[in-house]
Amino acid sequence: YGMSDPAPDPQTITAYADAIADGLAALDLGAIDLVGYHTGAAIAAELAKRLASRVRRIMLIAVPVFTPEERARFGALPPIPWDEAGDWAREEWQRSWTWRGPGQTREDVLRTYAEKMRPGARERGASAIAAYDMAGALAQIDQPLMIVRPRDDLWEATARARALRPDAGYAELPDLGHGLWSVAPERMAALLRGFFA
Repeated sequence: YGMSDPAPDPQTITAYADAIADGLAALDLGAIDLVGYHTGAAIAAELAKRLASRVRRIMLIAVPVFTPEERARFGALPPIPWDEAGDWAREEWQRSWTWRGPGQTREDVLRTYAEKMRPGARERGASAIAAYDMAGALAQIDQPLMIVRPRDDLWEATARARALRPDAGYAELPDLGHGLWSVAPERMAALLRGFFA
């Protein structure tokens, strides 16, 4: 939801990673650490595969390891149809409240809801993640890896990531969900510092 120019359709996790890799090359940062959250976890995993010699460590938070059935179902979901009466907005608003994380403020739910209202943002990202083989990507990550499992809509999917990579560092956050960055910023910062330091 960064308001940048959109990637061409169909959008893919590999195309998102291409764009970030181009940006990193232009910045010439040397060795980097990666943090990926939700769809960003897939993008970070793809970058770690491609930039193996430059990525030092990687932390994946809420990891979308879907079963084949979930991927098929998720990928087949039609976008919420736009209508002049605004029913599409109500449906997304209700979805935002359904997945409201513990302690997440109304203001934070409203902010993320507004981000999802940008035309095409939600459904394109959802299609990209449904088509991505996250389990296969996890198997190819050679860098030190940490998996973080908040209680959100990827709670079970992240458990699968943990099962696939028992060698990874692991933190379970059953008291946090969507909005964890605004609800517990100091705790999340400490978690990141502890792993990347």
